[in-house]
Amino acid sequence: MRHGNCETFGMKKIYLFFAITTISYNFSAQSGFCMAEQPDPPFTVFNPTMVKGDFNNDGFTDICAQGFVSASPAFIVSNLLSNGTGSYTSLSSFTINASASWTYLINLTVGHFDSDGNQDLIAVGDQDNAFFLLKGNGTGNFSSKTTYTTNGIPSTLIANDFNNDGKLDIAFSCAATNIVTFLYANGTGFLSPVNYTLPTSPKFFVASNFDSDTYLDLFVIAGNTSYFLKGSSSGTFAVSNGFALNSAFAIAVDVNSDNKTDLIYTDITTGSISVLKRSGNFTFNPAAIYAVSGSTNSVPLARIDAADFNNDGKIDLLSATHGNSICIFPGTSAGGFLSPINYSVHPMNGNHVNNFVVANINSDMKPDVVVLADDLTMPFGFFTTLVNCNTVEVGLDEKTTIDLNMRLFPNPANDFINLELPNELENEFISFSVFNSLGQVVKEEVRQTLSPAQGPGTVQSESMFKISTDGLPEGVYVLILTLRPADRNRGQGSIRSASKRFLISR
Repeated sequence: MRHGNCETFGMKKIYLFFAITTISYNFSAQSGFCMAEQPDPPFTVFNPTMVKGDFNNDGFTDICAQGFVSASPAFIVSNLLSNGTGSYTSLSSFTINASASWTYLINLTVGHFDSDGNQDLIAVGDQDNAFFLLKGNGTGNFSSKTTYTTNGIPSTLIANDFNNDGKLDIAFSCAATNIVTFLYANGTGFLSPVNYTLPTSPKFFVASNFDSDTYLDLFVIAGNTSYFLKGSSSGTFAVSNGFALNSAFAIAVDVNSDNKTDLIYTDITTGSISVLKRSGNFTFNPAAIYAVSGSTNSVPLARIDAADFNNDGKIDLLSATHGNSICIFPGTSAGGFLSPINYSVHPMNGNHVNNFVVANINSDMKPDVVVLADDLTMPFGFFTTLVNCNTVEVGLDEKTTIDLNMRLFPNPANDFINLELPNELENEFISFSVFNSLGQVVKEEVRQTLSPAQGPGTVQSESMFKISTDGLPEGVYVLILTLRPADRNRGQGSIRSASKRFLISR
């Protein structure tokens, strides 16, 4: 029989139409959510501050937090290094000689602040008029520390490219001051500070694009109000008034897929979450309010985040509750959210969730959650990982196809195919998943488990891999390769995907 331009000859054959592509998921609606608690990582933390990053350049998401060593409350940052399968295999620590041994970290910011290809870390303590730049060594730890003195204790600090020159800059403010300070990077350090004065003291920043141009803006929460710093082509900003709010945390995300950045923030007064959909340049529709379980006067909401947890193509909202759990608000097509689904974390008396990060910790291209919880009376927290166990994935769209001269052989094939990657991708490949026509995962493997490809006229090579097709029935499949972040040298970018559609026929 004949399928297109390919023929079968009475045995199983594979026909492959090969390209690398940026994948846009367009899954049909799925109401189910599944988050499974895993064994706790082997690490006790000293306070609720943590951040994610790839500190050893293996393509897997690691976790950094303030560590606790023996009985000494030393000012130490520690990295839990992921093995890419949902657990953490090693721990490395770096001591910061701060002004006081009981210093608490109040901010950790990951980024690439030089040109060596390793992720660095900025740490801010609660007793130092400075921030500390820790230089990553690419093996999971830090090799040196540079201290940058500031005019007060930095109360908020973020990193982004604020002047459009391709380098990672810093914006920060100090407690009890009304100034937003920008430090622009020059590749080896930072230039002289550029200051903007606000009527009230800033306490939280969100960097995004809030108008119709292409320049980065800054949303500033200050007291019980907010301000916008409007970006420009020159990297300078114009200050304008925002709106009244009583919040300590916010994120910017397009919740309704209209290509406008919306704002989501926690409300300290009501203990709820407010979603403001952007209507125009720096203008927003009235807030939609979403209640969070627990007493509003007990534990304030420490963090919110957004991701598509059930792979239905809609943004879901993740929040801590006012107790010992997190909750996911399922998203709707209009950018609204349904009633939350709660997941308990360390359900011991008095424990509560004080921080979390969203990360793909087991290389299956699904957002998982790493949570910190403590007992309210001690500054010691416990890690818990919640792995996304949602299994039904439907409807892949492929866009932006680029030919990268990948090779598959033999073709047609019987029980296996050999995959050869071009030189520029041979060290980027992390894992793969095979989806059937219903969007269900039918096969998954990480790179380390694949055998080297061999065959007539070939030699064993790190850029060739053997993939078995045993057990796969006749039909059309999509192979998704997971690749490292496109811009990992600057600590930015998400995990990339390479897609290949193929046919198994008998």
